[in-house]
Amino acid sequence: MIKIVDNSVEGSGINNYSKFLLEFLKDRYEVEYENIYYKNKDHFYINAVKSRLKYSLSRAEGDLGIFSNFLAVDRRFKHEILVVHDTFLWKYGSLYQKAFFFMLNIFNNMERVYVSRTTRDRYTYNKEERVIYPFLYESFYHARHFHGQGYVLTDYGNYPNKDPEYYMKVYKNNDDMKFVKLGFPIEMHNLFSPGFIEMSEIFYNYMNADFLLFLSRDEGFGYPMAQAGLIGLPVVLRDNEITREIYGEAKYYDNDVIGDNFKINREIIQDLIEDRQYLQDKRNEILERINPFLQIEKWSDLINQVMKE
Repeated sequence: MIKIVDNSVEGSGINNYSKFLLEFLKDRYEVEYENIYYKNKDHFYINAVKSRLKYSLSRAEGDLGIFSNFLAVDRRFKHEILVVHDTFLWKYGSLYQKAFFFMLNIFNNMERVYVSRTTRDRYTYNKEERVIYPFLYESFYHARHFHGQGYVLTDYGNYPNKDPEYYMKVYKNNDDMKFVKLGFPIEMHNLFSPGFIEMSEIFYNYMNADFLLFLSRDEGFGYPMAQAGLIGLPVVLRDNEITREIYGEAKYYDNDVIGDNFKINREIIQDLIEDRQYLQDKRNEILERINPFLQIEKWSDLINQVMKE
């Protein structure tokens, strides 16, 4: 029996990662999902450290545990795999969060999977450690975007690496444009912000947008740009390490589209929207990079290797 142990709030990126992993593995393995966030949410940092300290004293309760992040290491399995999404707790966290991150890594001696090369290279110097890109909501692999409904989509949480101040300046200085913001909700007159919604509704918002504005300066993987790219939705993003790894080279970056006054250049946007061949080529490029069938094979190889040890 394989158990995916999650410790994240419903609808969050890690929560969705865990559920999609379950969906894509369940045809090959006997696998279950458990979310321990709601019984540990008041003290989940402390509980994570406690569980790591008593690691060697626990009895095995299953064959293989796949932990969705550092804080999900809650019980003892015969074999264990930890998924590393990013190093943001260390980079952006408070002093006590950094201390917990350090403690959790001291007691981390299990097999690791990284969601991108960028994350792996920030975490370890060992280039041999395994990278397996995340699975996405299945509809993104098959749909094609053709016509928007007159709004700009943004999809981000309220964390420093997302650079929410940049988005706010763009919203305020383009008050004749309509924006839809997914994730942490905010209120503005030209912005609709439904907050955390089901993946089917998230998909609907992507399919009906004119383009995605993705201004994050730091990501572990970058789901919004991958999701948009897969359906052929135009994306305006920053030129950084993770966007080049997942999205590849973009036709335009944010500094090409957004001026010093934070105004969006409509002519450049229209050129991007109308270049259907570029968007189709980009879709094929991203699909080849994060092909779900390839990801399933990589997970199968890892699971079979770990179970033999």
